[in-house]
Amino acid sequence: MADMISYITRFKVRFETEISKLETHPLPQAALHNLQITRARRVVDAVNVILKMGPRAIAIDHRKFEDTRAIIFNNTAAFSCTQRLIRDGAINPPRMVPQHLLPPMRRR
Repeated sequence: MADMISYITRFKVRFETEISKLETHPLPQAALHNLQITRARRVVDAVNVILKMGPRAIAIDHRKFEDTRAIIFNNTAAFSCTQRLIRDGAINPPRMVPQHLLPPMRRR
């Protein structure tokens, strides 16, 4: 069980550093920035829940443990995928189009 605690603790340490990075260097897109911070905070919160359950977390409440573990892995996968897309340049900052260049709105 000590292996499980150290494994889970690695997630906590990683995502606490990711949160501090995102707070000091925000992403250019506000919505994407908030989404990534939310995902990282969900992972940290879920890890804290498992750590509070202790080394016998699986034996104490198997369903709660599995649900919390799913939160950790799903948010980790989504966070990592989005960070990879940002790093590779697949997600670009939005370009603002001047209002006078937009086509006029049709009235109904």
